[in-house]
Amino acid sequence: MATTSARRNQSQARNGIRTQAISDFDEIITKAQDMVKATADAGGEQVDELRHGIERQLKLAKTHLEDLEDNLADGARGADRYVHENPWPLIGAAAGIGILVGVLVARK
Repeated sequence: MATTSARRNQSQARNGIRTQAISDFDEIITKAQDMVKATADAGGEQVDELRHGIERQLKLAKTHLEDLEDNLADGARGADRYVHENPWPLIGAAAGIGILVGVLVARK
């Protein structure tokens, strides 16, 4: 069971890192949008073209971020569903690994 707990902790750490990365990326998008809005009064054709290009890229990035969040959530739900529907094979695998580790440790 210690292996299962360690794997769960690693999984939670990875999920925390992913969640933080998504949050940071979302914050960057928000700040960039604020910068684009702040330069709305700046004139010039090149500035307008640049602003519109940035807005398009920000919309695209935001769409990709939303897709990534959906994919991560779907993956987590799928893994959770699998574990709940098939607990015995996972318990057997954990027990087998535990026995193997026990044998290896006992040999030394």
